[in-house]
Amino acid sequence: MFEHARAGRSVVRLKGGDPYLFGRGAEEAAYLAKQGIEFEVVPGLTAAMVLPAAVGVPLTHRQVASTVTFATGHEEPGKDESSVDYAALAALIGAGGTVCFYMGISRIAAIVEALIGQGVAPDMPTAVVQWVTAPSQKSVTTTLGEAPKAIERAGVWAPSIIVVGQVAGLDVIVHRPMFGQTVVITRTREQASELRELLIWKVTDPSTSYQAFRDHVQNQTAQILLNLKWLPVHNVTAKVRGEIDEQHDEDGDDEDFQINSVEDLVVVINRFS
Repeated sequence: MFEHARAGRSVVRLKGGDPYLFGRGAEEAAYLAKQGIEFEVVPGLTAAMVLPAAVGVPLTHRQVASTVTFATGHEEPGKDESSVDYAALAALIGAGGTVCFYMGISRIAAIVEALIGQGVAPDMPTAVVQWVTAPSQKSVTTTLGEAPKAIERAGVWAPSIIVVGQVAGLDVIVHRPMFGQTVVITRTREQASELRELLIWKVTDPSTSYQAFRDHVQNQTAQILLNLKWLPVHNVTAKVRGEIDEQHDEDGDDEDFQINSVEDLVVVINRFS
């Protein structure tokens, strides 16, 4: 970042979630400040604030939990000893608090052993959440003692958030159409396209009309491809339908379409979709 900024370029350091939480954001910012490089930090939503809520696990509850703590489950390699105070975390959990572990899946057995060793009950509710809102989303609700086996059975891996506390056992699971389901459409590509769009529409934005949804998706696709000013027909077809359709003009060369706007590209997409 320093080298590019010194060369006069605008640099974006893109991080997931909050750039300062359990990452190198603070170190990088301090270095740039020391070098006299001006920068701006755009805050984001950290994973522990988003993942549990997406699957119906509240981090606090007026009758159950009044404190929430974020802890790392994977510290910097080479440290002489852990700076995570498991005795303090166990006391918080025992008093009704919630603890969220980042980057702890690979060390789940050690985390469980440490917490139980400090007095947390093995039957303490525990939830593990991975890749929320994505097709690969997975979540497991179990107990602290059973967490390592439950995670292995469910095939949950990094990146994930581990939530330990009474809130993980509350019955507030989010229910949505086809929540957590994978749908296989047993039709040819041509027959499956409209059904696929209908399913996506019903799940993502049923409040709008189907035609408005299709127009939105179409325009989004066009915006993504708009930087390609001239597109051979076979390339357009490959982009839209995922296959190459060789078409030639009278000279045997690929036919070209000039695309200068979203509307131009929509016409081409309509022709070959």
